[in-house]
Amino acid sequence: MGRIFSCTRAVCEGRCRAMRHLVTLAVVGVVVLGTHVCLGEGKRCFNRPCARMLARALRAANRCFKTSGSCIDDGPVTCWKNGAYLERSVVEYPMTRTFSRTGKLCLTTTFGSSSAGFDITYVRGVRTWRWRRAANGIEVICPSGRSELYTDEHLSTPPCTSHVGGEAPSECAIGTCP
Repeated sequence: MGRIFSCTRAVCEGRCRAMRHLVTLAVVGVVVLGTHVCLGEGKRCFNRPCARMLARALRAANRCFKTSGSCIDDGPVTCWKNGAYLERSVVEYPMTRTFSRTGKLCLTTTFGSSSAGFDITYVRGVRTWRWRRAANGIEVICPSGRSELYTDEHLSTPPCTSHVGGEAPSECAIGTCP
């Protein structure tokens, strides 16, 4: 049975705050990276139907979870001035749920690991995708169970080797969300 990740105000100064910030950065980074790699301009690295469907779902999640204004770090919740917010928890694996400014659930992301490396699960609505490291590449698994393998050889060729730009999210002020 996993431990539940929670922070009290007294404990938040150290490791808990660092863990929350790391998970927030990871979520934003994974969603942006996944969307960029899958749907970049021109030729695409992840170009098969399952990866394209995942990329569309991530784009829709980005449109839903549209943050603006300053943000406040309130323990397991980070909220933005426009009302959008992100919830973090760790039961067995780190998990985040992003919500729109109206409170609609946009995306649930769980970060796990396998013997080969990372294993990320995305849930949008009733559909679930997995993006995981396989022994010889990256595997994308569709809601139907169909999988696509992108080999290390494929991943080492353009456009897969292109640079992903963008700014890192800024640090949020510690406080209480409304």
